[in-house]
Amino acid sequence: MGTCKAWGTRRLRDAGIVAATQAVWTRHGSTRYLWKEADVAAALAYVEEGQDVSR
Repeated sequence: MGTCKAWGTRRLRDAGIVAATQAVWTRHGSTRYLWKEADVAAALAYVEEGQDVSR
């Protein structure tokens, strides 16, 4: 998770989407186990459609 966050932050900063001093992630994170294809599909749907990006 830490490596993913680090690379994601780098790419967001490189693209100018977030400022160098802006916090990007919350502390830690939740761990989801995606054992079935339906679990993966539900997680992807949440990431793509289920978040309030207007904040």
